[in-house]
Amino acid sequence: MTLGARICRLDWSLPGDANTEAALGQLHEAVLSDPDLAEAHYNLALMLSTTGNIEEAENELNEAVSISPDSFDARMLLGNLLAQQNHVDQAAAVYREVIRRSPQSAEAYNNLGLVLLQSGKFSEAKSKFEGAILRKRNYPAAHYNRGLALLKSGDSAAARAEFEIAHRLDPQIP
Repeated sequence: MTLGARICRLDWSLPGDANTEAALGQLHEAVLSDPDLAEAHYNLALMLSTTGNIEEAENELNEAVSISPDSFDARMLLGNLLAQQNHVDQAAAVYREVIRRSPQSAEAYNNLGLVLLQSGKFSEAKSKFEGAILRKRNYPAAHYNRGLALLKSGDSAAARAEFEIAHRLDPQIP
């Protein structure tokens, strides 16, 4: 096992911990020692994203994806970071690629639906939430999000029914 692979398997501290800088240093070292290890780039990106270094995190995720094109986690995190920055078209493209490579991922359908909803594409968003529910029937977030899309589309009765399903599946959902 390479040094990069060994470092990638360490248990990292949470942001704000006094060891965050040391962890970042070790993750940078892992990338330098084994630049072809997608997991090292992903782990560095994850830590960078939690410390607010979004641009550098995106670069590391792009590198992870170039090394390992089927990396579900790297693509999902990249889509999430893009969506958080309101780069909805780019995020949608990333989620579409995740779906192409992992067509059974309910989470990818849900996340794509969220960026479409954010873009005002309510009908298309509703379709993606339905895709998520088809893949994971008892997925409270997808039911809730489908309810939002229905509400935005003007169908308050159907939206209410979805909100009730979501709440029944997860009482923490309002």
